Amino acid sequence: MPDERAALGRAAATLAAAGLGAGLFALLALPLPWLLGPMAATALAALLGGAPTVPAPLRAGALGLLGILLGARFTPELVARSWAWAASLAALALYVPLATLIGVLLLRRALPDMRARLLAATPGGLSEMVALAAARETGVARVAAVHGMRVLLLVTVAALLANPAARPPSFSQAAALAPEEGLLVLLAAIAAILGARRLRLPAPELLAGLLAAASLYAFGVVDGNPPAVLGSLAQLVVGAATGARLRDLGRRGLVASLQSASLLTAAMALLSAALAWLVSLASGIAFPVLLLAYMPGGVAEMSALALALGLDAGFVAAHHLFRILVIVLLAPTALAWLERRSKDIARRRRRHRPGRRRLRV
Repeated sequence: MPDERAALGRAAATLAAAGLGAGLFALLALPLPWLLGPMAATALAALLGGAPTVPAPLRAGALGLLGILLGARFTPELVARSWAWAASLAALALYVPLATLIGVLLLRRALPDMRARLLAATPGGLSEMVALAAARETGVARVAAVHGMRVLLLVTVAALLANPAARPPSFSQAAALAPEEGLLVLLAAIAAILGARRLRLPAPELLAGLLAAASLYAFGVVDGNPPAVLGSLAQLVVGAATGARLRDLGRRGLVASLQSASLLTAAMALLSAALAWLVSLASGIAFPVLLLAYMPGGVAEMSALALALGLDAGFVAAHHLFRILVIVLLAPTALAWLERRSKDIARRRRRHRPGRRRLRV
């Protein structure tokens, strides 16, 4: 009983610190305040000797909710418009593995573990990649630190170009989600999550929640915007849990992560600009809107920046959602291939290992 009370006390203190961090980031107009603010606050608490903790069931629920909220963006209108953007979306599908490969090469010294390197090098998907790293129990703290710092650097640089004061835009003109529709989405997500867990899929809450909600919204079964407060709460919990994991890094680890994130930010920004220029020449789509669509920052932040510049925010949002979907679908496959390959290499080494010779006296 005392242990349970202590655990509840630590969890409450962690969430309170996360709330303060989110409020401070929002007050300073920093990017992704509900995700990066709690992450920074709990990471600081851990570095100062605290023991921040977020219960596993609460974190799993937050990941499932994030998946549902991402899936809710795939409205019939957005899906219908996406057919006109086939060329730029195809270029983005090529961009994801290319940027990941470049990131893996840049991080080969910083992260010896190939699986952690792959997850840290993906162009976006902080919550998603941290969830995959946790499922594989590989380099969670470094993956979280590299992605968090990369997002902060990339979105801050992009925001400085226009300094938008716009709030994250709505991707649909639909009214609030009706209670019966919300219950349907929730039940579908729970069923999908249970199935994903039985199949032992990585990050089942996030992936299954996203696919279940996206299916219902894309086919027009439900139509309504989930309450915005749910997204903020889910990001707060995920950010707090992510920051708590950074306690194992220490100052040297955080400095190394900042260096790695700076390299990735520069490489991804240059690659995004080059791809946007090529696609603009081939398709006639304006370079600025393509640049915001390919720059791997936050969906809401890049869309708000597009609004501030008078660009097509729907185009930008659709490309970022597509990028996240590609990453969530391809990363587990790449991880499974890496694990099979490492097992095959280890098996071959054991098979060809020379036997020990006996010394004759």
